[in-house]
Amino acid sequence: MDIFETYGIENQHDAMELTEQRTILVVYNQMEIDIKYQFLQSTEPNAATFCFIHGWGANASIWIFVALQLKDFANSILIDLPGHGKNQEIGDNDELISFEFTERLIHELLQDFPDIILIGHSMGGAIVQNFVLNNPNKVKATILVGTALSFRSFLPPTLMELIVPTSMGMGGNIIRSIAEFLSPKLIKENDLDKKRRFACGMLLFNDLLEVGDELIVKEYRNLIHPWDATKIEPFEVPTLIVVGESDMLTPMAQSVKMNMFYPNSLLKIIEDGQHNLPLFNYFQLSKTIRFFLEYIIAQ
Repeated sequence: MDIFETYGIENQHDAMELTEQRTILVVYNQMEIDIKYQFLQSTEPNAATFCFIHGWGANASIWIFVALQLKDFANSILIDLPGHGKNQEIGDNDELISFEFTERLIHELLQDFPDIILIGHSMGGAIVQNFVLNNPNKVKATILVGTALSFRSFLPPTLMELIVPTSMGMGGNIIRSIAEFLSPKLIKENDLDKKRRFACGMLLFNDLLEVGDELIVKEYRNLIHPWDATKIEPFEVPTLIVVGESDMLTPMAQSVKMNMFYPNSLLKIIEDGQHNLPLFNYFQLSKTIRFFLEYIIAQ
C-alpha cells in the first residue's frame, strides 16, 4: 500500500492530521500533568493496541507511517514525551524528564488499554525496557527498534554538552540551508521516493531544532547515558528486536546483545536500514511487526 497516495499525504506532519488527539492525566510527585497523545483507530473491531514511544529529539510523528500501515491490524497510541510535539510546553519541568515519570505515564495508559503492546525507538526503547523490567507482568509483548541494552557502555557521559550547543544553534541552521540548496541538484524531479524521503528528513531535522539544546542535553543526562540494564534480571515477555543493517547510532551489535540477554526475544535485521527505521523503512518495519504479532497470537 502506498500510504502517500492512499491518504493523500505529503509527509509525517500531514499524516498526523489523520489521528485523534486525546489527553491522559498523570499524577506524579503530587503534580497533575495532562499528557496529550494521538490515537489512530483500527478498522478491525477486536484489534490489538500498540503504544509507540519515540526517540531522542524526535516526536510521535516518526511512528505515523508505521501506524497507518498497521491500521487494519491494530489501534495505535502515539506518545509525545514531555518537551516534544504536542507536549512541548512541559519540557522545562526537569522531574518529567525521567524514567520514573515515563513509567507512571505507561501505568496510566494501561488503565484504559490493558492489553497494550509497547514499541520504542532508540531512547524510547530504553523507556520500554525500563518499564517492563520493573513491571514484567503488565504488558503482553514489547518491540524494541534501534536501541540498546546499555547506552552507558558505548556513549561517553559528557558527549552532548560538547556537541549540542553548536549543532543545535547556528550550525543546525547552516546544515539545513545547505541541504535545501543541494537537494534540487541531487534529486531528480521525477524521483518521487527520494523527494518524499528528503521532505520527511527535513521535517525531522526541523523538529529536532525546535526541541532545543537544553532539553536534548537533559534527556541525554537523564534517559540515555544512565541507561544500563545489564545488571538487572532480564524479563521474559515476548520481544521483537529490530535494527537497521547500517545503523551507526545504535549499531547492530547492540541489538545482538539484547537478543542474547532477553530469553524470549527474536532479532530482525532490516537490510540497508539505518537508525530511523520508523520514518524511512516503515514498510519493512510494519511488515515485521505484523508477522511478530501474528506469531504471538498463534502461541
